[in-house]
Amino acid sequence: RPSAIESFYSCPFSWGKTFLEGVSQGPNNSRASIGTAIHAGVENMWNDAIKSGKVDANIGAMTDAAMEAWKEQKQEGVKFGAKENEESCTSEIIKGTAAFVEDIVPFTPIPTAVEEFFTIPIAGNPFIAEVGGTVDYISGDTIADVKTSKRKSGPEGHTVQQSTYKMLANANGRKIEHNLIQQVVLTKAPTG
Repeated sequence: RPSAIESFYSCPFSWGKTFLEGVSQGPNNSRASIGTAIHAGVENMWNDAIKSGKVDANIGAMTDAAMEAWKEQKQEGVKFGAKENEESCTSEIIKGTAAFVEDIVPFTPIPTAVEEFFTIPIAGNPFIAEVGGTVDYISGDTIADVKTSKRKSGPEGHTVQQSTYKMLANANGRKIEHNLIQQVVLTKAPTG
């Protein structure tokens, strides 16, 4: 997966254990689980917008989708960070989803595809059969990726992942020219 490539650079041994041997590295950390939940809310909204042809950000439906994803994450196991608990994470999910609606949705066209999976086969490699990844959403010639974090980051931190998504989409018949990072910064008062 493109999102896993960066982890190879930071620790190839851990990457190999996880992605080649299938050995779990323990429960999901709370930050990743919060991001997964917010993504579920965003996915819900964009799927509804594609069906209706208009953006009607139903915050209730988005929050329900986000909380359902959070529930699934908890069932798989969540490792809470310092000063975090279920209540604080739930609050961040709700506020982060609202921040996406308030700060990002007004400036974003309705996508043409949401959570689309692309692959490229890798011939002759004894360990890796294909590279594949799921793009958050596509609008015209642009791939958009929603990021959540406690600190604002620059696009340079996502270059490898975004370039891989672009390569995957183009190899599968898309004509992608641009990458877009849409970030929800989960501070005391989250912003997009």
